[in-house]
Amino acid sequence: MSAYSRGTIDSENYQKYRLTYPKSLYDAIVAYHSGRKNRALDIGCGTGLGTFPLLNHFDEVTGCDPSAKMLEAAQIEKGRLPNSLQGRIIFEKVLGEDLADRFASNSIDLICGGESIQYVDFKKFFEAVHKTLRPGGTLAFWFYADPVFVNNLKATQIFKNFCYEDGRYFQSVLPSQIEIIRCLGQNIEIPKSMFENIVSEVNYPGTSGRGSTQFRITKWFSLQDLRNFMSTWGYYQNWLEQNKGNCEDIIEVLMKKLKSECGFKEEKTYELEWETSYYLARKKASI
Repeated sequence: MSAYSRGTIDSENYQKYRLTYPKSLYDAIVAYHSGRKNRALDIGCGTGLGTFPLLNHFDEVTGCDPSAKMLEAAQIEKGRLPNSLQGRIIFEKVLGEDLADRFASNSIDLICGGESIQYVDFKKFFEAVHKTLRPGGTLAFWFYADPVFVNNLKATQIFKNFCYEDGRYFQSVLPSQIEIIRCLGQNIEIPKSMFENIVSEVNYPGTSGRGSTQFRITKWFSLQDLRNFMSTWGYYQNWLEQNKGNCEDIIEVLMKKLKSECGFKEEKTYELEWETSYYLARKKASI
């Protein structure tokens, strides 16, 4: 079970510091989508960061997540919406594999998941999605993985080595799903017996950043911003559960390495661009 579904992630921290998704990603999804735009589901919605933008395109939106703690935070964010929008969005505790048990067959126009479907049982998930989507409905999912420190190859290498390769740090607490994220979902096989018109876009920005894609995430981060972002990681929570109070905070160790080996300063900001991908598929009318 992930730290997210266990409810050990600080949902307020997650809402404040997790990355959000650009308008261009939703534009790409909507441009691909055909037919009506009545109902959309967001799988693994967390606090609703990727869910609320769907209100710009669909009449009714449902965010689904296994974590009651995340859903409570999503409800708080919902309460900040204008009354006219609050009635169009709901949040429910539902697993991605259980969609067909909760929603009627052929009833949903779009099912999507941002940085979330790595946790599902893919066979059950795709079967549930196919049953729940209307004929011709859209499945969309996307990932972001490692950031590139633009024009700073050394910092990028230090970050990747620290997070994934050096056994003294995060390596021992990485979840099994990390390889799905790191390869940006390219090892997920969308069953062609159920879906057609499958398209994808994968963005590995170079050391100078500025990849060409509909889904780009770029930020100017201070070291404090980087601390805050990393604190939303599930495997940072795993590390805390095993080590808090026993040694120096692992994120602080990385900050010191960036300072000593790359000359990073607390008062400066640094340009980052994330590796990203998205996948779109259309439900076949029959299988």
